[in-house]
Amino acid sequence: MRKIVVSTLALVVLVGLTPLLWLLWWSRPQTVEPFSVPVTVKSGSYISPPFVTAVPAKDEQYQVELYFLPVPRTPLNLEWKVVNNGGAVLAHGEYRERHALGNDAILGFFRPTVRSTQRVMLNVENEGSLDTTLHVGIPERSLDAAFGFPFAIGWALVVLVVGIGVIGLAFRYHKR
Repeated sequence: MRKIVVSTLALVVLVGLTPLLWLLWWSRPQTVEPFSVPVTVKSGSYISPPFVTAVPAKDEQYQVELYFLPVPRTPLNLEWKVVNNGGAVLAHGEYRERHALGNDAILGFFRPTVRSTQRVMLNVENEGSLDTTLHVGIPERSLDAAFGFPFAIGWALVVLVVGIGVIGLAFRYHKR
């Protein structure tokens, strides 16, 4: 009887924790925000250190952005691209500001097709320099996970309580 109770309790714990464990794995920092580094943006070229991204879900893309831009500042003008280890361009574009408003510049998006090493390359046309952070990440996944955690925890508690109740009833009726 003890083996059955212990096996059942282990199964209940596994069923209860599976959604929570999956949510923790899905929203792990290495996948959601694989790259964030301070950078001084000044006239000329910048090549980021290498970073590795995971393959995102079908409807997701990684976002390339500069944030914590100082205000006031001169408008930001640059060309950017994301390249893989073999030099293939995954995405590229231009970022042109007329007015320097806000502290965030979303340069663009890219979608890697395989797990590989990438770099971000910037060709800045601005005069002067500004200290900021170059960031690559999946913008909404952390927020989606935050909305899912209460449900996953609720599921774990309900399954655990029901499982313990069933095991308690089994003990009660088995002793008779």
